[in-house]
Amino acid sequence: MSIRAKLYTAIVVVVAGLALTAGVAIAAMSHLGARFDAVQRASSARALALQLKFDVTDFNGWQTAYGYDDGESRPIYLASFKRFERNLAKARAQLRTAREQELLDRIERATDDFARLDDASWAALQAGRPDEVKRIFMSSATSLNRTRDFQGAGLVDLMRALQTP
Repeated sequence: MSIRAKLYTAIVVVVAGLALTAGVAIAAMSHLGARFDAVQRASSARALALQLKFDVTDFNGWQTAYGYDDGESRPIYLASFKRFERNLAKARAQLRTAREQELLDRIERATDDFARLDDASWAALQAGRPDEVKRIFMSSATSLNRTRDFQGAGLVDLMRALQTP
């Protein structure tokens, strides 16, 4: 084989090696990009779930507050509840797996139950029966096994409160 043939063969091998390396790199980058997109979607879903968790805690706290301050903080509670409803609708649109939709269904049912309890509490406050609201809240509380000064009535159990006549 001549030197010219050997040089051409070497050039073809080098170019083929570079093309193969570039092809592998491009395929790896594409795969990495797809994984990054999946991680980004999961991160967005997690952030939305944490926002819902915060919203539930926020409106629950404000509902308890207006029960004790005879309705003064109800406007803050209503704004907080509306924010939760907006974020729940956003979650319904963005979270599409069957498991996510099942969890959102459970959250919506629990929210409906909570809203019924709130309607009863607000009606009692408007009727001038603030002690009834406090009774509904405190009768459903579970002791935290701490002193009364530390725990108050305890942890309010909304599902039990809904079943309280």
